Amino acid sequence: MDSSRILFSDQVFSKVILCGEHSVLRGGKAIVTPLKSHSLKFEVSENKEGLVFDYSEAVKPYEILIEGTFEKAFELLEISKNDIKAKVHVETLVSLGKGLGGSAALCVFVARVFKKLNFLGERSEFSFAVELENMFHGESSGVDIAGCLSNKPQVYVRGKALKSLKSKLKNLVFGLSDSGANGDTEDCIEKVLGLKFKNKDLFYSLDADMNEASILLAQAIKNGDSEKLITAFSKADSVFNSWDLVTEDMQKTEKDLKKAGALATKPTGSGLGGCVLSVWNEEDIKKAEENCIDVFVI
Repeated sequence: MDSSRILFSDQVFSKVILCGEHSVLRGGKAIVTPLKSHSLKFEVSENKEGLVFDYSEAVKPYEILIEGTFEKAFELLEISKNDIKAKVHVETLVSLGKGLGGSAALCVFVARVFKKLNFLGERSEFSFAVELENMFHGESSGVDIAGCLSNKPQVYVRGKALKSLKSKLKNLVFGLSDSGANGDTEDCIEKVLGLKFKNKDLFYSLDADMNEASILLAQAIKNGDSEKLITAFSKADSVFNSWDLVTEDMQKTEKDLKKAGALATKPTGSGLGGCVLSVWNEEDIKKAEENCIDVFVI
C-alpha cells in the first residue's frame, strides 16, 4: 500500500444458511447466520488519477471476478469508472463455491464501497447488493446478502423485514466440513425448478417440508430445544436428498461426521458440492474440530 490518505477500511463476513435453502426463493422461511471467522477484508484510499485496484497475493487469481462485479455496478448506476477517484485494496476473500456466501460477500463489499463513496443515492446497501448478486445466480433471494450484513442469526423471508433470533441453545456447537467439490448455485436452482415440470405435487411438497424445517429450527434456537433442532436438520437433509442435490462425496462426508459423533448433518448452500453443516454436543468439540474446517456457536 502507498501513503495515500485512507478513506475507509472494512470487512464483510461470510454466512451459513442453517435451513431454508431454495424454498426461500418462493417465499419460504430461511435461517441464516453470519460466519465471522471468514471475511472479505478491504481498504479504500484516495487516488486522484482514478479507480485502481490492488490485491494481496491470495486474491490476485480473482481480480477478473472482482473487477467484473465493479463493472456491473457502473452499469447499474449508469456512471463511468472515471467517476471513482479511489484505490481499492482487497486483502482477503470469502471462499467461493462452498456455500458460505462468497459471491454475496463480494456483492456486499462492492455495494459498500459505492455507498461510502456516495454513489447509491436512495438505493440501500442490501438492495444494490441483491441487484449485483443476480449476476451470479440469475435470481437472488437475498438470503445470502442478509446473512453477510447481519451480526446474529436471522429469520429471512423474501421481501419482508428480518427477524433476529436470540439463541438459547446450550452445550451445542456447529461445524462446517468441506465435501471436496464446489457447487454451482444457478445449476442447483435450475435442477430444483425442473422438478416442478416432472412432479408438481412433489415440488410443492418439498418446499413445504423445507419451510417446516425452518420453522422448527427457529423454535429450537429460541427455546434451546436440541431435539427439535436435530429433527429440523434431519427434515432439511431429507429434502436435499429428494431434490437430488447431495453428491456421493457429500453423502460420505455426512456419514463420516455422524460416525465421529455429530448429532445431525445437512448440506448448507445450494448443494451438489460445498460444505456440510453438522451439530455436536459441546463435550465433543475436539472431535468436531478434527472433522470440520470450522466450528462455531450461535
